[in-house]
Amino acid sequence: MNEDFFGPELFSERLNPIVHEVYVYDQISEKARMQIYHQIQRLLPRDFFDTKAMNMFQEILNYLTFRYGVINESKLISTPYYDLFKGEALTEPEKKAFFLLLRSSKSDFLLTLDLIELISRHVSIFYDETVSENLNTAFNEIFRKNGIGYEIINGTLISKDNEVVHSEIVKPSLQYLSQPEYAGANEELLQAFSDFKEGQFKNAIINANKAFESTLKIIIEKNEWQPIKFIPRAKRKPNTESPKTELEKAVASDLIETLTQNIKTESFQRNALMGMSNTLQSLASLRNTVGHGQGAVVSEVDIRRCEFAIHTAATNILFLVRTYG
Repeated sequence: MNEDFFGPELFSERLNPIVHEVYVYDQISEKARMQIYHQIQRLLPRDFFDTKAMNMFQEILNYLTFRYGVINESKLISTPYYDLFKGEALTEPEKKAFFLLLRSSKSDFLLTLDLIELISRHVSIFYDETVSENLNTAFNEIFRKNGIGYEIINGTLISKDNEVVHSEIVKPSLQYLSQPEYAGANEELLQAFSDFKEGQFKNAIINANKAFESTLKIIIEKNEWQPIKFIPRAKRKPNTESPKTELEKAVASDLIETLTQNIKTESFQRNALMGMSNTLQSLASLRNTVGHGQGAVVSEVDIRRCEFAIHTAATNILFLVRTYG
């Protein structure tokens, strides 16, 4: 009998297994929301006199109202919430948060995703690591089984469009960047994913490029290499030493030049890194077509460009950190 994180599969699930070949990004089904609600109820420790859950959910609601720019959570909850939880031993903040989770409209899918991410993040603060890891595993399993194209990694919701790319490139790169010395690059790559989720494709490409450059700077600084100014081959003078530059002022071409002159690299590796940097900068300079001549419809080309940029950056970051970091 097949088992997953939640236990043995039902007969109906074994009889009609569902395979999601394409992920969904702009809706969270009622079934998935209800499953998330049940897992929160099951996995959060409960004690009669414990106010931990109440305080946590109130903080989540406070943060949501601040970020969404409303006076209080009632502006986010359109109908009475208390009828839904009659007989349930829940505090008022829990009822309000769970109502948002279960009853927000399909068009408010970003609110639902924000709430799920905030719950994950706050559980890691209010509860121990085991509770946090179990809840994140449950969330990710629910996403996977319902064909929802997101995964929670280190308390952050990440978009994934391809299981192999996500598991072999995106996830490992974020895990490597979670080391304290890579905090800046990690923040920029996470911001790229956040921008992608919100449809800010140009910003996503720019932040992916920043994460790549930050990774190079951190590696150069860790190895105590003197940054070298890149001079095109046609302008180089024979038998002269390459000019130096400051790390803060170094651009991608300088960083790649510094890397390749301090280690033994094949020419194709240098060309590949330089090409990747040029590609990201070219993509970022393209006009953001969303809202310009195409109404509110997101161009499929914009999405594909953005995915390509983020995955390319993540691939090269993974290579750099594994090899030289």
